[in-house]
Amino acid sequence: MKFLDVFSDYGIQVLRIVIINKFLQSCIPGYDVYIYDDIPYSLYSNARNSYAYGVDYDDVIAMADSTVFSTCKKGLLFTKEGVYYKDTLSSPKYEEYGNLSVFEDMYSSSYYNTSEVRQLFNWLNNLEYLSYLCDGIRLAGNILDMSDEEFEEVLDELFEDVVVPTIEESARLMGQEVAYDLVIYIRNLLEA
Repeated sequence: MKFLDVFSDYGIQVLRIVIINKFLQSCIPGYDVYIYDDIPYSLYSNARNSYAYGVDYDDVIAMADSTVFSTCKKGLLFTKEGVYYKDTLSSPKYEEYGNLSVFEDMYSSSYYNTSEVRQLFNWLNNLEYLSYLCDGIRLAGNILDMSDEEFEEVLDELFEDVVVPTIEESARLMGQEVAYDLVIYIRNLLEA
């Protein structure tokens, strides 16, 4: 697989799922979490009707339920573009990737581990910034009219010299182990 394939719209979605899968359960310990292919339609429908109005089932990549009876009428719903949230006495909220921060209601909620939520949202924001970087690289390659071979060579070097150290430094600053797993995952995709 080529570098830009990994960071295509599809590749970014896969990386989001990997990150969400790594952190989501620790964000809301003891409650139900559903990732991508394992999201029951009836629970998605409850979440959509309660706080994620108009979201298509095909756009949902994960959900976390914070209800006592597992109805998904409050919690978190992750889509391809951002995150929907609702707690007991709050109105529904939405934030796009790149702008995510811990929803204020979460600090007073007993359901959420806000430090874990912050880490998850930081990783999703960082991934969004990385996708912006890749969009810029694509544009530069087109402007420079580089051959595919030249372009892939530059991208491989960029990945090792810029992307990997950036991810690792970001993880160090946030005290996270996911960076190593994410780098290995991306390397495996590139070698496939």
